Amino acid sequence: MSKILFVVHRYYPFPGGSENYVRWMAEGMKNRGHEVAVYSDEHQGDQNGVRVTAAREILLEKWDLIVVHGADVHTQNFVLANGKQIQSPIVYMIILPSQSRASELGMQNAKYLAWSTEEDIQHIYKNGHHDKAVNIRHGIPYNFTSGARVDLRPKLCAKYGIDPTKRIFLSCGGYWPNKKMKELAEVFLAAN
Repeated sequence: MSKILFVVHRYYPFPGGSENYVRWMAEGMKNRGHEVAVYSDEHQGDQNGVRVTAAREILLEKWDLIVVHGADVHTQNFVLANGKQIQSPIVYMIILPSQSRASELGMQNAKYLAWSTEEDIQHIYKNGHHDKAVNIRHGIPYNFTSGARVDLRPKLCAKYGIDPTKRIFLSCGGYWPNKKMKELAEVFLAAN
């Protein structure tokens, strides 16, 4: 049995990709018999048997592995910047390649650099850390169901005055800068 600490800025039951992806990893490891905890500045307490805390002292406990989900977010940046003082091995999951100071420190201080896309591994090689690279794919839980398929076209077309015979592109996601929705909207406008 291993002791694994996950680090994320916000944790389930808050909505969001990071929140749920870390939840799936944490609960998956717990269900396999490992001791699991999550360090997160924004949370609603322990969830589904997973210990969740904002107490920084947890970073001083002995862990077999600390998994940091991305960079350029306050909680993850703190851990990545202080990686030299943390005695447990850190795996920094490159979620969005970045040349920020936090990301650079993370690549220097982490024992492992996790990648799941071509952009991630290219970023690792570009920064000279290929010896730390490990592939950890982003998966969807085996019991994930998206629900029944719903045709939104009639409602969207009526609501926004769109010609229903035209092709529609729909993108769903948050509007935070890392989601690149502004850039996507600009591409759609330029293509119109």
